[in-house]
Amino acid sequence: MGLGIVVLLIGVPLSFLMWFKPRELWRATESWKFRDPEANEPSDFAYRLVAIGTTALTVLLAVLAFTRPDSVDSASTTSTRSTKSPATRSGSSAKRIQVWTSTPET
Repeated sequence: MGLGIVVLLIGVPLSFLMWFKPRELWRATESWKFRDPEANEPSDFAYRLVAIGTTALTVLLAVLAFTRPDSVDSASTTSTRSTKSPATRSGSSAKRIQVWTSTPET
């Protein structure tokens, strides 16, 4: 559950930025790499494609994070099977069987 909340806190705002302010986000994160940022700015199609990918990844990660059982989930820690061995389960002491091997006398 905690991972799902983190995914949503980061992914949803990032997806909104990619849909509504893609140029500003590109200028803040990528334009510093180029001497002439305006000449190297992505096309509108590239912006839309990245927005679709960001949204799809956010949805996928959120679904995986919210459907994965937590390690402290009661279903994963409570077992109906007994952890005792079959010999001690009924309260009796475990009996050992010793197998003797001998060579036949001739």
